[in-house]
Amino acid sequence: MIGGQVIRYLPSTIIPPLSTFIAIYIYTRLLTPTEVGTYTFTLTITFLWQSVFFSWLPIAVVRFYTGDYARSGEDVVTVAHRGFGLAAIAATVVFLTAKYLGFFEDIWVTWLALPLALSRSLLNVQLSWLQAQFKIGRYNLLEVGQTICGIVSGIILVEFYDLGAEGALIGILIGYIVGLAGNLLNIFRVAIKSVPSASLLREFFAYGLPLSLGSILASALASVDRVVITKYLGLSEVAAYSLAFGLVDRPITLIFSSVSIAMFPVAMHALESQGPAVARGYLRQGLGLAFALAIPACFGIAALDKNVVWVLLGENFREETWPLIVWVTICSFLAGVSYHTFGQSFHFSRQTWKVLFTIGPAAAINIVACIIFVPSFGLQGAIGANLVSMVVLVIVSGILGQRSFRLDIPYVDALKAAVASALMYLILKLLQLPLTAWGLVTGIVVGGLLYGLLALALNIAQARQMLDAKLISGRRPS
Repeated sequence: MIGGQVIRYLPSTIIPPLSTFIAIYIYTRLLTPTEVGTYTFTLTITFLWQSVFFSWLPIAVVRFYTGDYARSGEDVVTVAHRGFGLAAIAATVVFLTAKYLGFFEDIWVTWLALPLALSRSLLNVQLSWLQAQFKIGRYNLLEVGQTICGIVSGIILVEFYDLGAEGALIGILIGYIVGLAGNLLNIFRVAIKSVPSASLLREFFAYGLPLSLGSILASALASVDRVVITKYLGLSEVAAYSLAFGLVDRPITLIFSSVSIAMFPVAMHALESQGPAVARGYLRQGLGLAFALAIPACFGIAALDKNVVWVLLGENFREETWPLIVWVTICSFLAGVSYHTFGQSFHFSRQTWKVLFTIGPAAAINIVACIIFVPSFGLQGAIGANLVSMVVLVIVSGILGQRSFRLDIPYVDALKAAVASALMYLILKLLQLPLTAWGLVTGIVVGGLLYGLLALALNIAQARQMLDAKLISGRRPS
């Protein structure tokens, strides 16, 4: 069931990272390193504001959208919009105060971070509502539509209007606005009619407050390295660092998040209606599938790291970005394991306050280590700080998560995936593929076919059963 759900979400899983790669390919050839640094730094500020003030809302919508779909859905959407309104006021006040006090004053384009954060966060509320209702087709349409519109608009503004980093950012904003227009009327129609109960309001905000506080720490964990790099090394250096994460972190995170998007509402409904045992069964399926996809992706990126960089990045960015790829891959995988595996436990147990104790130590280590090591060791110091903090995050979240809501982790499937992926890695390295688009495509195809065969042979995440079910369904008469 989880595998089928993941397949239905494939458009919104595949097209956004592909669009990101297209944007990276084009922007690293149209923009200077400083302009790319400005672009990525502004997106870092956007992510920071979005995470701190709004990231709890989509999770809360899915968590509380259970039982009577029509009535509870109206109540939950109303509460979510009220929560968004309050968070938007707070986000605007803090942002304007930061600008007034002189933060980011040397990078004036960062004024776009606020409308970007507000529009993306409201769009996320809409998407979570569709996710909770299992309206996957509409979810895909909105997510894919806004992604394509944003990339195309940005490229047009950069190429034909010579707006530089500002044009690329305005393009993303246009995409978000288009996505909002696609579903905003329906949500407001429901939200205006519904008057939620006081108990739901209290429960909603009690659930969301620890997540919001945790997001502050998570944002510090994810963003402090770029802020420190910008301060001590400059915008061109933060461009190389951010591009490494853009090439690696997005696809790995999307593998984990796409499985989580499909798994979370199914397992949550099972928890509410059938009990913890059934929910754990769905979670085990989802986690097995996540490991079966994420582990070979990491090994594949590590094997083709130089091919990826030489094909997708402009000449001015390759030498500085390439040495970071393998380390960023490890960091991204550890983050996915923590947030999308052990982190699920806190949502299912409603003990979201424990998020603070998992992210807090890792964030503190990352902040201190970056400040100490970046001035002396440059980008390698930032990667080292990130790696140590991610190891701490996985250990702490694993211990606390399993105590909150025990997950049946599919360790055997993970080990099988690692063995198959290691063999794939060795073969790809032995091939010594050329640093061209043809070499990269060949590596992806060969690696994918080899791992697919090994996955069937080892029956990773019940691959044979999934294939049999697909073949049987394909033979059924229409």
